Amino acid sequence: MTDLTRRTVLRGAGVAVAAGTTALPATAAPQANPTGAAGTNANTTATTTPAQRAVLVEVARAVTKFPVDFPAFGETASAGKRVSDQRVTKVLARLNAIRRAQVNHGAQLLHDAKLPSGIAGERFARAVGAVVSDADASQRQALEAAVAASVASLTDHFAADSAYPANLWLDIARRMHDGKKR
Repeated sequence: MTDLTRRTVLRGAGVAVAAGTTALPATAAPQANPTGAAGTNANTTATTTPAQRAVLVEVARAVTKFPVDFPAFGETASAGKRVSDQRVTKVLARLNAIRRAQVNHGAQLLHDAKLPSGIAGERFARAVGAVVSDADASQRQALEAAVAASVASLTDHFAADSAYPANLWLDIARRMHDGKKR
């Protein structure tokens, strides 16, 4: 009989995510303006503030540890050692203005939620999950863009405009938060 522990299931899910996302196209079309309108607002500027960049780095740090250790994908350094402002800045520079505005909007939503900084893993993910639980559709799209950019900063195996790994991580974070409320 096989003993399925939470860790075994999560590790399997991490491997499945890693295998599934490497086949995703790197040039998915950007989504509509996060405001849902033709114009932009103050929250959707294409200029990333230092506070927004810091949030993206914190998200990347959390992704490396939760729900499973992020794979190395052939890089010499562990995922945790690859988290840096420089890598996030490199990803942001490759984004078009619309996608960058979405990333900034998502990062601002997380910044405004006053997430705990300096911690990675489940506690941080639960705090992000609370933001996701309270978000409307356009805010969720912005949060997905922010997490996708953070994930892309960890490895070239993920595109900064790929929704799949970001939505999977956000869904796990939301479920962790929602499960805690019960």
